[in-house]
Amino acid sequence: MPVTGIIAEYNPYHNGHSYQLEALRRSHPDTRVIIAMSGSFTQRGTSVVLDKWTRARLAVQGGCDLVLELPAVFALRSAQDFARGGVRLFSRLGIVDSLAFGTELMEPDMLTNTAAIIDTEEVQQAIRHEMRQGTSYAAAICHVLSLFTGIEETALRQPNTILAIEYLRALQASNTAWQKPGGANAPILQPIPIQRKSTAYHDDALHAEISSANALRLALNRKTPDWDAIARNVSPESVDALQRAKNAGLPQMERLFLPILARLHTIHLQSLRSIYGINEGLEHRILRAAQTAKSLDGLVDAISSKRYPKSRIQRTMLHLLLSLQKSQIQQMDHIGPAYARVLAFNRHGRELLRIMRRTSRVPVITKLSQYLTSQDCLAEPETLQPCQQQLVIDIRAAHLRNLTLPKMPAIGQDFITSPFYLAAGN
Repeated sequence: MPVTGIIAEYNPYHNGHSYQLEALRRSHPDTRVIIAMSGSFTQRGTSVVLDKWTRARLAVQGGCDLVLELPAVFALRSAQDFARGGVRLFSRLGIVDSLAFGTELMEPDMLTNTAAIIDTEEVQQAIRHEMRQGTSYAAAICHVLSLFTGIEETALRQPNTILAIEYLRALQASNTAWQKPGGANAPILQPIPIQRKSTAYHDDALHAEISSANALRLALNRKTPDWDAIARNVSPESVDALQRAKNAGLPQMERLFLPILARLHTIHLQSLRSIYGINEGLEHRILRAAQTAKSLDGLVDAISSKRYPKSRIQRTMLHLLLSLQKSQIQQMDHIGPAYARVLAFNRHGRELLRIMRRTSRVPVITKLSQYLTSQDCLAEPETLQPCQQQLVIDIRAAHLRNLTLPKMPAIGQDFITSPFYLAAGN
């Protein structure tokens, strides 16, 4: 039975995502689809519109077979780490044989060759040189790859093209690891690039049938959303979930400003330096900005620069609230995803779970209390197993997202919420 993995955020799930699934099943009609989905925050460091269980349910209702949570320690990172985390998770399940992803640049050989040269010493030296000039990593890699491949830099700067290249880079690293002597017995993951049929990632206008997630979020944040226009871009189930979220009050990152400011006003300098993502003197830039900032947007803007783009600073502020240490991240990168936590599935997904319980190299979690207690969440990280450490970070991330809501849900939803099961399946 062929199984395809997709790494996603679904913030929110919309017609463009449905198109990707339809295109995948046209070319691979017998495949089953597993999603590795970010949980409470996006890779860019912002709160998701709908909670992870709701988004997972909508994905299964939209045609996915099984949705797993990509641990926050990988989901709330750079594009490179986001891609590596998802690919390593799929590799450990023992049943995934391909990875599908959308891209604006539909030339598989070009994408593959581009991914293959990133880790060469010549390219890495060029990237380091660009960064020494004050360029961010993302901008540096686009510029250098354009010089080495001849691909237009504007094409490489498309968010999904960069992610596609990072997926291929992660696949090459993962597949090479399995082929080494003594490597684990796992399927080699084959890439399945799918031409994006949607507007640009940053497009802020709603269109007839397929709009960007960014446009949908902007529409939702208007005082009176155009629900008819939104309904043309998402499923009826998604409209209902989004209307409920709007009525209850959408998450606003600005609500984390005071917690962040309190942390910055009370932290020791050495402790700040130990937070993941804070290096090269960035701690001084952060503390200076905290002295005069009047809002979270103002704080992030004051810290951001050509070298430190806004998305990185947004992630770093969350790393600060989560107390993610450099040493802890280094350990997690060495270990990789330590579990497969189930959020939603259909009848085909149930069959996948049955197989995974035999093949997976990491625990398949459907009931959190079997692996973690509320007391474990209060323990020092070094006293916990890697699986527990990563789960605690997921739970804390969920608590932080709760703080972005106008009315906080009850604490402990991770312990009492069961995976959604769609009996009808596809």
